[in-house]
Amino acid sequence: MENEKQQRSIQLDFEQQWLKKFSNGISKSLPAPICARIMRGSEFLTDDSNRDSVSAWSQRALALLDDNCDPEIRQNIMSACACHYPEDQLSDLKVAFEKTGDIAVPHQMLQNQFENFLADVLNLDHDTIAMIVERGWGAAGILNGNTITVIKIPKSGNLREYFSTGDPLQKRQLYCHCPRIREIMNVNQTISRTYCYCGASFYKNIWEVITERQVEVKVDKSVLQGDDYCQISIQIAEQ
Repeated sequence: MENEKQQRSIQLDFEQQWLKKFSNGISKSLPAPICARIMRGSEFLTDDSNRDSVSAWSQRALALLDDNCDPEIRQNIMSACACHYPEDQLSDLKVAFEKTGDIAVPHQMLQNQFENFLADVLNLDHDTIAMIVERGWGAAGILNGNTITVIKIPKSGNLREYFSTGDPLQKRQLYCHCPRIREIMNVNQTISRTYCYCGASFYKNIWEVITERQVEVKVDKSVLQGDDYCQISIQIAEQ
């Protein structure tokens, strides 16, 4: 029974899940000695680890990644680490696209899902939802042909604190969805912008599932780089 509890704990550990995806990604792209150098020190990192240790390892690992492979490879490695939108919530959108061949149809459905999430899950009032939509925040973004420009919404659990603070640095720290990056920014440190392709590929996965086409993403702006928000360009391949 105790072993089962430990196994469930490991399965739910964000740090170990992320490290496993990162390790798998670099092992497919880089020689074993370089992979070993990058991963050294991560063996015992978990959600319970000292956060300064996690931050220091992350900064060093990303610096080594940048030094040892070109931008396309390291972006692909980070893309494989992304969290994914629940696929069961994309099934109707995929069917709609299969029937119509029109990206605008699932795009509007995704926007509807997002606005329902704001109202039903976050319990935001009408004026706040209207303000969020007006700013262009959310999963759907702005569609132009086969290109979508997304401005990420601040981390939902931090929204009220985000709106209440006037400190630009604190706003950027509260904005980011990644616990590792929030911790680094909270002590006014930084990490390679390559890391942002982990978060950007959340959107890559959405449109790969819906369209079953090749999807490319590009980080245009990022709070990690000192911008006030994160903006991602999504390019969906033509049929």
